[in-house]
Amino acid sequence: QLLVAAACRGHTASFALVRTLGRLAGFVVIPPDVLLRHVDFGGNPNAVAFALAQPWVPRSGLDESLLTQLCAMPSAEARLLLDAASRTMPSGAAFRALWRVAGVHGR
Repeated sequence: QLLVAAACRGHTASFALVRTLGRLAGFVVIPPDVLLRHVDFGGNPNAVAFALAQPWVPRSGLDESLLTQLCAMPSAEARLLLDAASRTMPSGAAFRALWRVAGVHGR
């Protein structure tokens, strides 16, 4: 966890940062709930899409931080929200983020 936090501290997600995390994940076993927890996607849904498209990103067990950030992005596509939600561990924060998005789009 310290390696991931150190790699992400003070950096907004970029393609280079995502690739660096991928290389790190190739050398060290990183639990899925820690893998993207410290990444600041900076309001960029393309960075989230790029991260989720990586083969080293697990299909389940991700921390809610990615999903809550994505739900706060007005330009996030429904397909991307569904993908992130299906990979996120159930939590109160994730549910509240999805609930807020559903309320905005349900009007």
